[in-house]
Amino acid sequence: MGEALLEQMVSEESYTLSRLCEEVSGVINRVRVAFDLNPMWDAADRAEIRAAEHAVDLEARRLQRGEGDPAAWRQALDTYEAVWMSALEELQRSGQRTPCG
Repeated sequence: MGEALLEQMVSEESYTLSRLCEEVSGVINRVRVAFDLNPMWDAADRAEIRAAEHAVDLEARRLQRGEGDPAAWRQALDTYEAVWMSALEELQRSGQRTPCG
């Protein structure tokens, strides 16, 4: 029963749990590629990144309950990616790199 509930359609746009995970994974993969040898852990604890992660989680839960807005979900993902990219730019400006970089 639990698995079926997680996979149920939550909107007309078919936001299943697997689709939500795929979309988040796409953002995470783009961020990882962009960071390359830059240390992601230096940015991971930033308040703005934690807030963006929370927003993504919140919007995903809303969509799962059938209460979400696909535009709000997309905005949360876009913001999450933008916040990470901004952190990368700051790290690059400051010259922080991994020992291999």
